[in-house]
Amino acid sequence: MREYVAVEPVLKPDRLMEFIERVGGSYTLPMPTQILDILDHPEVDEYNLSSLEVLVSGGQKVPPAVVERSVERWGVGFCNIFGMAEGPLICSRPEDDLEIQAHTVGRPIAPEADEVRIVDTDREEEIDNGEAGELAVRGPGFFTGYFRNEEENDENFSEDGWFFTEDVLARRPDGNLEVYGRIKDTIIRGGENIYAPGVEDELIEHPKIANAAVVGVPDDRLGERPAAVVELADGADNISLGEISSFLDDRGMAVFKRPERLAILPSLPRTEVGAVLNSGLIG
Repeated sequence: MREYVAVEPVLKPDRLMEFIERVGGSYTLPMPTQILDILDHPEVDEYNLSSLEVLVSGGQKVPPAVVERSVERWGVGFCNIFGMAEGPLICSRPEDDLEIQAHTVGRPIAPEADEVRIVDTDREEEIDNGEAGELAVRGPGFFTGYFRNEEENDENFSEDGWFFTEDVLARRPDGNLEVYGRIKDTIIRGGENIYAPGVEDELIEHPKIANAAVVGVPDDRLGERPAAVVELADGADNISLGEISSFLDDRGMAVFKRPERLAILPSLPRTEVGAVLNSGLIG
């Protein structure tokens, strides 16, 4: 059987669905926000997407609800992927259990060759399974340095060749890795670390919220406070901070992680490829 790659330059959900239907695509690689747009599209049932076998998504943390809804609707395998230009490539496999696909990014693609560690804030010691820390990598699948940028190399490479990615992950006992976010995007409230993607994953489970971003707002006493910027779901006219706090309380989220400010936008700003752009959302 011949295989080929087809490209759709317009990233709107109706164009993507029409394209998949027309070419009979079996694999597709949309951003998480694009999948969410398709799932919530009012005419999604009018498109025949039965040719899909595997969804591959990454570029930002994929909310578990997006994975679960996709697998339920289309019966696909989901490759939840974590990668970067510098080389690290980690992903779940289509045959993995749904829980692994939804809540982890799987395992390194070449575990027999490449080394992966989760290290503490001093970048000295590997930490225990289940604890969040910085991802460090070394091996033939990874680059060995930035070209003509000794400052970056000195900052992010150890003397024995480990590259520190500035991404926060945790390794589960089963070997699969969970993504928490970027170190620079971690909200530190009164000395407590808040990983925004985890709060966002919970927020989009609310029936009134179509999409959400959580950012840190400077605070003189606590350093930062978490704030939520949300895009309302179709049919929702408004949502209050009290509703959000009660919802997160019911889901067992610690008080210090819950947003303390709220902004509602008609749509969240995105990059050219569809990733939510968090910078500058709240002044």
